[in-house]
Amino acid sequence: SHYVDKFYQLRQRFKSGGRSDYDEICKLLLNSLYGKFGQKAEVWEKIGEASGEPDRIETCYLSGRNSPSSIRYLLGEIFECVGIEESFNSFPAIASHVTAYGRMYLYELMKQAGRENVFYCDTDSLIVNEAGRSKLSN
Repeated sequence: SHYVDKFYQLRQRFKSGGRSDYDEICKLLLNSLYGKFGQKAEVWEKIGEASGEPDRIETCYLSGRNSPSSIRYLLGEIFECVGIEESFNSFPAIASHVTAYGRMYLYELMKQAGRENVFYCDTDSLIVNEAGRSKLSN
């Protein structure tokens, strides 16, 4: 909660001070936090040595495979991306709770506006007619 409170206060201060660049950074930090809990990570497997090769990632088409492979040269070793899995420090239940809460909040706003007055709903917004807007203003 301290993280959210701090960056929300900073965002309001930057917004009122006309610092749209810092306002945008605070917005990104606030909006991105929950996603870190649901983040996945690539799994890399060492497949060889490459002494003297510069660090890089290449996309290769390997014989006998239907899709391209990512090969990473790093510090003289070669790695292949063999999949994607839950990150070691993720906690998807937190990300799921945040998104579920947001959906339920929007649903409550839709009910308040009157479903007949709602034209469109997105991740963080509703498009309503004048009657719906009036009901939401109260």
